[in-house]
Amino acid sequence: MATGTEQQPQPLTWWTVRECANRWRVSKSTVTRWLEAGKLAGKRFGSQWRVSGEAVAAFEADGKAAGQPAESPPGEARDWDAAPEYV
Repeated sequence: MATGTEQQPQPLTWWTVRECANRWRVSKSTVTRWLEAGKLAGKRFGSQWRVSGEAVAAFEADGKAAGQPAESPPGEARDWDAAPEYV
């Protein structure tokens, strides 16, 4: 008998090459190369690649994404005083 506290399986989220490229601030061709080389797990649906949300999280957790998501979105002010000073 179910108690109502059981979690239902979450639907799998699929990311496009473009979405991954935007997230990591790299080109679409870079993401495609990672997929073809097996550095990033993904599946082909016809001629298009898709990456599961789990694979995106694992890729980021391993620190493999060259352009990890920025701490602040483009256009927002950043604290330039924290940058090292070069003499």
